[in-house]
Amino acid sequence: MSERVVVDVSDLEAGRTRVVRAGDLELVVCRVDGAWYAFENRCPHQDFPLGDARLRGHVIECSLHGGRFDVRDGCPVRAPTRESLRLHAVHVRDGRLEVDLRRAAQDLPSR
Repeated sequence: MSERVVVDVSDLEAGRTRVVRAGDLELVVCRVDGAWYAFENRCPHQDFPLGDARLRGHVIECSLHGGRFDVRDGCPVRAPTRESLRLHAVHVRDGRLEVDLRRAAQDLPSR
């Protein structure tokens, strides 16, 4: 698996999600209030895909059980889930969104 996933930002609409692949790993990328986020395409509650989940503001809702997560930090905001999403560090360079697969966003000192 590569260490970075690169997506052209012109392909990503604000307030929408997009699934991108990195080898066997699927990620969901989105832009909310001008900031970019990337997280693994699975609800930690029952490993259900989140790529088609509803994104309202900074909260994404799993369509299987209705669990909600804040995409800014991955934290659950509504049951039944208690586990956080696994976010990855992102940077925009030259019109491209780069997702660093080596570092989870939670491991960074600040965003």
